[in-house]
Amino acid sequence: MENRFKLLREEEETRRKDMNPKAKFGQKELCDELEKTCGFYIKLSKLKKLEAGHLDVKIDEELLLAYKKFFGVSTDWLIDSSVETRQVIGNNAMISSITGLTDNAINTLALLKSKKYVNGNRFGYALHTLNMILDNYENTNLFELIYHYLFGDYTDMGHYDEYGQSVYDGSQVFVSDRFLANQMEINTEYVDAAVLHMITKQLDYWRNYIKENCPVNYGKLLPEKDTLLKQIEEKERNKEELQEKLQYLYSLMEAETNKTPVNTERLIELAESYRSMKSAIELTQRSIDEFAYTLKEIYHYDYEKTDANKTT
Repeated sequence: MENRFKLLREEEETRRKDMNPKAKFGQKELCDELEKTCGFYIKLSKLKKLEAGHLDVKIDEELLLAYKKFFGVSTDWLIDSSVETRQVIGNNAMISSITGLTDNAINTLALLKSKKYVNGNRFGYALHTLNMILDNYENTNLFELIYHYLFGDYTDMGHYDEYGQSVYDGSQVFVSDRFLANQMEINTEYVDAAVLHMITKQLDYWRNYIKENCPVNYGKLLPEKDTLLKQIEEKERNKEELQEKLQYLYSLMEAETNKTPVNTERLIELAESYRSMKSAIELTQRSIDEFAYTLKEIYHYDYEKTDANKTT
C-alpha cells in the first residue's frame, strides 16, 4: 500500500526544489512547519515511524488534522487507499464531488484543454471526442462495453464463437469474469472478440446518430477565427512570393526569345517552370478561397485583403 503521508512530504520537497534547488523539506522540516503554521506538535520520532510504515504508529485525530490543514487533503484519502481524490478544498475537490472523477482524471482533462500537442498527439481530438460521446451517451453503452473488455467482467455474457457471434444452442454458459471462465475451461478470446464486435457496432450507431440528429458541423474541430486569418495571411505572402518568381521567369523567357539564335531547350525549360509556378499560384489562391469561405460560414466574416486583417 502506498504511504501517502510520505508521498505528500516528498511531493512538497520536489515542488520546493523546483523553485530553489538548495531547498530541503525533510521530516524535521515538516514537523517544524506543522507546529509553526498549523499549531500541531508532531514528534519527529512518530513521523519517522509513520513514513517507514510501522504498524504500531497511532494515527490519531491530531495527526490527520495536521496533514489535512497543511497539505489541503482529505483525511479519508490519507487512510483509505480506495479513495482516489485527495483534495478537500479547491477546484478538484468540487469537480470530484460532482462527477466522481479522480485527481489524475481531472488533471488529465485540464491538460487536454491546455495543450495542443504533446509527443505528437493532438490533445484537442481527445477532449473533443470525449465531449461528443458524453453529449450523446444516453444513446450508447460504449463505456460499459469498454469496461467489460478491459476488466474481464462478463456478467451475463454467454458462449461466443471465433467470430464474436453469440451461440444459443442449449449449452450456453454464463461467466462473470475471465478467472471464472478459465476455471470452467471457456475460451475467453471468443468473449473478448464478441465485446470488441459490440464496441464497433456501438461506435457505428453513435456515428450514424450524430449524422442524422445533429447539425452539419457538429463534432468537427472548427478552427478559431484568428487562426484562419493567420493562415490566409501566410498564404497571401506565399502567393506574392510566387508571383514575383513568376514575373522573373517571364522576364527570362522574354530575354531568351530576343536572343539570336534562340536556345530552344532553355526556353522550353523556362516555359515549364512558368506553367508550374502558375499552377502553384492557383493552388495557393484556392486555399485562400477555402479559408475565406470557412470564415464566412462559421463566423459570418467577409475576408478582404487589407492591412487591417493582419493579426499580431
